[in-house]
Amino acid sequence: MTPIGAYAFQEAPITTLTIPEGVTEIGSNAFWRCRSLKKIAIPGSVTAIDSTAFTTAQI
Repeated sequence: MTPIGAYAFQEAPITTLTIPEGVTEIGSNAFWRCRSLKKIAIPGSVTAIDSTAFTTAQI
């Protein structure tokens, strides 16, 4: 299991993101306040996304 942990990208000034194959879950608030994030590619290996993973992101 390869997760993206809680608050991993907190307030990061990223606009696009491609999550690599092999990541299996996206944790709580992983992209919290990533207000510049407009586009994200999520591979089929991701089987769980916390309901707060994209809180206040703009996507």
